[in-house]
This record gives sequence, C-alpha cells and structure tokens, in this order.
Amino acid sequence: MEWYFYGQIKRNSRAPYLNDGRFGPAAFLGAAIREPEKNFAKYEFEDIEERSIQTSIDGGWVSMVQLYFISAWIPPKDQNNNFSLRKITGKDEYIFSYTSEPLSIFAGESGTYSSQFYVGPKDQKVLAGLADYLDLTIDYGFLWMVGKPIFWTMEKIESYVGNWGWAIVLVTLLIKFGLYPLSKASLKSMAKMRELQPELTRLKELYGDDRQKFSQEMMGVYKREKVNPAGGCFPILLQMPVFIALYWVLLESVEIRHAPWILWIEDLSAGDPFYILPIIMGGSMLLMQKTQATPTDPMQAKVFKFLPIMFTGFAIWFEFPSGLILYWTVNNVISTIQQYYVQKQLKKPVKG
Repeated sequence: MEWYFYGQIKRNSRAPYLNDGRFGPAAFLGAAIREPEKNFAKYEFEDIEERSIQTSIDGGWVSMVQLYFISAWIPPKDQNNNFSLRKITGKDEYIFSYTSEPLSIFAGESGTYSSQFYVGPKDQKVLAGLADYLDLTIDYGFLWMVGKPIFWTMEKIESYVGNWGWAIVLVTLLIKFGLYPLSKASLKSMAKMRELQPELTRLKELYGDDRQKFSQEMMGVYKREKVNPAGGCFPILLQMPVFIALYWVLLESVEIRHAPWILWIEDLSAGDPFYILPIIMGGSMLLMQKTQATPTDPMQAKVFKFLPIMFTGFAIWFEFPSGLILYWTVNNVISTIQQYYVQKQLKKPVKG
C-alpha cells in the first residue's frame, strides 16, 4: 500500500499589523518557497489569486511569511516533494502545502516518516540550521548584498556593547570613515565651492538677469579653480545604498524588533513617539549646511534652506524607524566634522 504525507499552511490575506508602506515598501506578507530554478521565490496573495503555483524538488520547503515571523513545512532532503500554492475558490483563504513522494508499506510491516514544521521568528541562525536557503526569507531587498554585511557587523558589535542603538552608531562610524578616502575629493570640492561663494555672489550682482553670461563666467571660475560643481553629490550617492539597505535591515530583522536605545527610544524599528529624534536629525542637517556652499540661484537657495524642515517633516509624517533616524543623524554629524576638517586643511599655508 502506498501512503503520502501531506502538510499545509492555511490563512487569509488580512494583515494583523499596521504597515501601510507610507515610507518605502510595506513588509512582505505572503508565501515563500524553494523552487528548482530559484533557491528562494516569494509570492504575494495577489500572485496566487491569479494562478496557482505548482513545483517539485528534492527536499525543499514551503512557508508563509508575515513581517518578523514565519511558518514553514520542511520535508526530508532525500525525497522528492510536490509543493502547491493556491487560493480556495470563493473565499479569502489560501493554502500553501506539500505532498511527499509515495511511501510503500507492505502488509505486516511498519514504517516511519518525519517532517519538520517551524513556527516562530525569522531568526537567521535558526532558519539556516533548519533548511538550505530558508534564511533567505529574511529578505533585504535588491540591496541585500549591502544589507547582509550591515546586519552581520551590527550583530557582532551588539554582542559586545549589548545595545542595538549603539551598534547602529558604531556601524555608521565605520561606514563613514571607511568611505572617507572615496569621498575626500568631493569634500574638497564642496569646501572650494564655499570659498568661491563671494566671487559667485559678485558675478551674480554684476550680470543681474543675464543668466547666460552669468553661467559662462561661473563655469569659467569653476574651470580656473579646478572645481567640479557636481562633486558634492558624490557623498550623497555613496550613502544612499546604505540608507536603503539599513531600512530593510530594520524592517526584516526580528533581533531589532522592540530593541531599545536610550531614554525614550524603546523600539528602534518603530518611529519616535515624541518626535525628538527627527527634530535632532533636522538640526544636524542645519549644522551640516553651515559647512556647505549656498546655491547662487535664489530659488535653489530657498530650497536648500528648506531641506532640513522638509526632511524632518517627512521623518515625522512617514514615521521613519528610529534606528534609521539615528543613522541619519550620526551620519550628518560625522559629515559636518569631516567637511570642517577638510576646510581647515585647505586653509593651512603651504610650507616651503
């Protein structure tokens, strides 16, 4: 006689938590499965509603992922298993299941079959120990190659300092000083731009509304002084992948869920309930602007001055995770110190 083992996970599509994705993508809710062509594939409920997913693979696993938690069937590695993701017709219910290969038991004989069913947090070490590639359900998005090293470094630091907030601060320091050789040229360009500000202001007053003449003279000044006006964008471009990757680390890592920092910051994965940290972040942006050149164009200058207020408003309205605001604030302070240092170096008289 042939027997089959069948395991399933059943649920509706309603999310039991508030995550509307006002800032960035919302946390993933749906199915994740190992396929022959992919070690990790995820499907939202809408994908399964349009078509059922069928696949077979030696070993494998099927799971339901919900923010920091996962339910997963993990059959034996040495058997071929059939996996299915489908929606029950006429209902808001979905079934993620697997069926084992035939198990033959003859009359008078007995047999055993074992399969693992895990329900719990998405702990990287636990998931990696349960099945190959199951830890990929902790998905750091398209910048996973940046997110994984960030989390690994934060985890190592946290094991010594015992606080995820200070781990974020120290990781930010490592990143900023590690990237300093790459951003130094841009910082010098920004410092020179600041020194040229009086000359550019004089040209603006001299040529008034003749924008074409002013632009020609301004580019001449840049060329003569060997300044790249776009050079100041490089530090921002360098830190954007880190900023986005850290957002996903905070969104996906259960280790940081409800992790406190100091005083009123009791959850680094959630927004500041008193909005103090976003305001401090805005102040750090104002401080950083003091070391930068103000645009000569009046409209650009107004936008430049408004940026700290705008980003502070975004951080409050979109409820940026406190850990992300902490990184941003520390990053701004270090950038200000580095810019000030470069400006002091440029002002030193050349000996000889």
